[in-house]
Amino acid sequence: MSNNLMKLAERDKILQQIQSEIKLQQINLLRQTGELEKNHKSNKFLEGVVEDYKGFRDHIIQEKRNQKIFLEGLITYLEKMQIQGEMTDRLMAQTKHEEKSILDKLDKVKNELNELINATKK
Repeated sequence: MSNNLMKLAERDKILQQIQSEIKLQQINLLRQTGELEKNHKSNKFLEGVVEDYKGFRDHIIQEKRNQKIFLEGLITYLEKMQIQGEMTDRLMAQTKHEEKSILDKLDKVKNELNELINATKK
């Protein structure tokens, strides 16, 4: 059992590192987009590259916005369930736990979205 927990912990650590690296690469690509936008006027060969980067940037930002909207919808749904009050104490506790988890994810998505938008302004 302990061996399985160690494997899970190792896997979670690796996943976290991968997610951090992906986030770093996204921010770097967005910064490079800004630099390319500045330089493409003097080099016509960069125009296609700039358009590709802009498309990538817009896609990332739209995905984060979609995640935000989805999580906000889940929060609204859970709040409605709690207001209706037709839940057992156990289900109410579970709902509150899920709501906290979703709010944490929502904060993370909002922060990532702000970072992505700010990275493109630099």
